[in-house]
Amino acid sequence: MKTILFIHGFSAKKEDNAYLLDYLEKKKGIRLKTFTLPGHTEHGVAKITYDKWLEKAEEELCKIRKDTKQIILIGHSMGGAIATILASKYKEIEKLVLIAPAFTVGSLVQNREDIKDLFLRKEHPFGTGFEGVLQKIFTVPFKEVKEVRKVAHLAHASLEKIECPVLFLHGTIDQVVPISSSIEVYAKIKGEKQFTILTDVRHQVFKSAKKEEVARYIYSYIVGGIHFKLHRKEHI
Repeated sequence: MKTILFIHGFSAKKEDNAYLLDYLEKKKGIRLKTFTLPGHTEHGVAKITYDKWLEKAEEELCKIRKDTKQIILIGHSMGGAIATILASKYKEIEKLVLIAPAFTVGSLVQNREDIKDLFLRKEHPFGTGFEGVLQKIFTVPFKEVKEVRKVAHLAHASLEKIECPVLFLHGTIDQVVPISSSIEVYAKIKGEKQFTILTDVRHQVFKSAKKEEVARYIYSYIVGGIHFKLHRKEHI
């Protein structure tokens, strides 16, 4: 049985990736594990240092290592950076899935229409994603954002040590972490790798209109072999 350890992003809430987690939990032959990073609550992020995030993630991984050697790491945003650090250290990691990984932090590029719609309280079927960005600007202390940058720096330093296959997924209109960041990092991975572009998808991938298709795609990658070869795509 394959065990998946999912690591959420900075100031993320459970519902941000609920669709993917629910989808994978229903699949046979997969055991899904996740946890909440220190300092994270439903209301924001408390005063914390980056080393506490890394310690907790490593602790959760070590618990899994006692029961199985078939471990797949999936990380979203800052969770992707943390997963990269772990994969560089533990060579038994079978696969690494990076969803809009935060190797660059602090990009708040957004189109004018989204900002206007936000203040006019215009609703979108899946949200613009910018609401969450504004909330983080006003509720998350700058010191904690600096801690995220430290994680990103360590993740960059870990890239050359990655030996397992890696799947990158990144939206073309990500307003938090630009897709150019993943493209740059992808080029530095020396081993087996796949980059799949999510067209017209923002940072919160599993709140987008393509959440079901992306979840299916990730599952096909986890299963691997001919199953993934038949579903492999450069664009979704």
